[in-house]
Amino acid sequence: MLIKLPSASDSRESDVTPESIYLSRRTLLASSLAGLAVTAMPRWAGAADASRYADVEPGKAPGWFADKLPATKWQAVNVKDEAITPFKDATHYNNFYEFGTDKGDPAKNAGSLQTEPWSVVIDGEVAKPGRYALEDFMKPYQLEERIYRLRCVEAWSMVIPWIGFPIS
Repeated sequence: MLIKLPSASDSRESDVTPESIYLSRRTLLASSLAGLAVTAMPRWAGAADASRYADVEPGKAPGWFADKLPATKWQAVNVKDEAITPFKDATHYNNFYEFGTDKGDPAKNAGSLQTEPWSVVIDGEVAKPGRYALEDFMKPYQLEERIYRLRCVEAWSMVIPWIGFPIS
């Protein structure tokens, strides 16, 4: 009689990622692209309608973005009993380590990030690989505003408005 003991490196059937999740990696990629697109927008978001958020200084939005703002689906600003995090807190207390390790470093150093022109590269096993300008990528979509609650593992959270488009 042969008794085979599994080694610690052997996967059990229950440990294997289901095929449906594995195949949905394109959804993950699309969501990542949407997130990337949003990172290029913070300076412009709300620029055409500064009175919407009283503590946001108006900025100069690129024409292609400002043209899309009037058709944006605006969500009610109030989120249950939570107030929107003040703009200064949301933009001056974060940990984008690409700009420094201190919580205030991104606010000081992010000004050097070139956000125009911004392009998205799509490659790999896709039907239409290429480099696309952000404005061309966004052209077919209507912008919408959502209110998100961001939670950090360092025990802080923020309630912030987000302007973008769903890719689904």
